[in-house]
Amino acid sequence: MSHGTPNTAANATSHQTVSASVNILAQSPQNIVSGIDALGITAEPWPWQSAAITDFNNVASPGSQLASAWARCSGDDCPTPNGYYVVVYEDLADGSTTYINSSNLETPFKVVEAGNVVQNSSLAILPQSDLNVPSNGVTRLVLMTEGLTSSDSGVADSVSYITDHWQSSDPPLGNMKLQLPSPRLQFAMSTLDNFNSPVYLALLPDGTVTGRVWRAGIEKYIGIATVEFRGGPSSAMNFSSIAATEEAMFYGISNDQIYEYSINNTDPSKFDFVGTVYP
Repeated sequence: MSHGTPNTAANATSHQTVSASVNILAQSPQNIVSGIDALGITAEPWPWQSAAITDFNNVASPGSQLASAWARCSGDDCPTPNGYYVVVYEDLADGSTTYINSSNLETPFKVVEAGNVVQNSSLAILPQSDLNVPSNGVTRLVLMTEGLTSSDSGVADSVSYITDHWQSSDPPLGNMKLQLPSPRLQFAMSTLDNFNSPVYLALLPDGTVTGRVWRAGIEKYIGIATVEFRGGPSSAMNFSSIAATEEAMFYGISNDQIYEYSINNTDPSKFDFVGTVYP
């Protein structure tokens, strides 16, 4: 893996066992989607090894971003009780946003055609509950990308994987105009309400964070003009990079420090300071 490469991680575990795995994915100097994983984690040291995805020579475009997520069913008869991880990237061959499922690493799927996504788009992917068949577990996926609206601005787009196919979803940030892709424009997603309410976030070039929440209980979107960071160093944080987890946790880098916040369930426009992760 080269210095400064995009990277992403997905973990997997099962309610049936105490076994778990961690998958760290990145791009090699040749832009091959590759990684390392530790399978069957029960104690330290973790058994790190080259990830199987490395063997399939899936080549990303230079400058492509990466995103990953872990999806899983919830029944005792699940064929893969630990679920599976997915990774998305921009394909070198045609510029499309491409999806790989760890259950079938040799067959990438095109999710968003090149004409519908800007080059080097920020990417975020999130698992959700299957609202149509709740017993299926967290098997639905939402992918967030940037589309082009004019020669100098874009808009956040999304597609959802439901049961066995991908389909267009509502624009996750509404009609908000975004600048064209840059390292200072980043997407992240989280969830509330037991995986039923996705939280869409964007780091803007000025270092502030904006977003929108689909609230399942009231079936409507709630806009977040600017996230208020309560507690910690400042209520008006400026970040250089952001990330989020599916457990309503947010991470931001500011002045070479990594801060952790929890997304307030009552008012998702407010993030509550948890602590400093690094240093």
